[in-house]
Amino acid sequence: RSPHDNHHLHRSPHDNHHLHRSSHDNHHLHRSSHDNHHFHRSPNDNNHHLYRSTTMNVLYVGSGRSALLAAKADPHKYTICAVNNAWRIFPFPFDYWIYSGDFPQDNFPLTRNFKKEVSHFDYETSSAAVCKKIAREERFPQHHLGYTIFFQGLYWIIHHLQPRKIYMLGFDHDYDPAKVKKWKIAGEPSPQNHHLKLPQSFFETNLSDSFYGYGTPDPMRLGDDHMRELFQRAGDYSTRLGVLLLNASGVTNGLNPFPQEMLP
Repeated sequence: RSPHDNHHLHRSPHDNHHLHRSSHDNHHLHRSSHDNHHFHRSPNDNNHHLYRSTTMNVLYVGSGRSALLAAKADPHKYTICAVNNAWRIFPFPFDYWIYSGDFPQDNFPLTRNFKKEVSHFDYETSSAAVCKKIAREERFPQHHLGYTIFFQGLYWIIHHLQPRKIYMLGFDHDYDPAKVKKWKIAGEPSPQNHHLKLPQSFFETNLSDSFYGYGTPDPMRLGDDHMRELFQRAGDYSTRLGVLLLNASGVTNGLNPFPQEMLP
């Protein structure tokens, strides 16, 4: 993605600066019938796994080109979670806006068209909670599960919303290899590397991979092989927790390996 949509999650001063919430936004959102949750614990559940009966479907939207399909989604069918710049897509109010700790304040929504924001303060403990649920001890659970805003937001959804299905748009990770190579040679610039500024025309000869134009492929700092490993891990762990991950984009040439299923 870009300096406007980077995927590193260092906390910034504005991380603790939450947007104004109305009284009905505190901690719990009004849910329609498709959001009902019923939880119970097995008496033999020493690892505190949740056994759930839920019909919630989540639409999880990033900044890839396929994210534009989300504008046509029926908001009554999904709990919609948009990451970073994806708030720009929706012509209607959506449920959760998830943003990384270094997301520039200049790119925050001008008006509040979502019900609740989710910052680093909210999702930083989700990875540890997920590892605990699957009885896995990790010294650095966020890194084990993937220290990018895509993975951190995904595990927040899995842990806190506990849906039946998560449909994804704009998370194909279908970066142009030539662009990634050029970006790495340039020193992998991002908002954390203020001394490494790219001219606006730097990527103009490469394919655009975001709905808003040209950006930097920040998740690729972790490397192609490690990213594939993290995707596989997410698929395995979500299955163990009873959550089905689906790619609704129709894009098959990216790193995202989840089964394709168009939005119902």
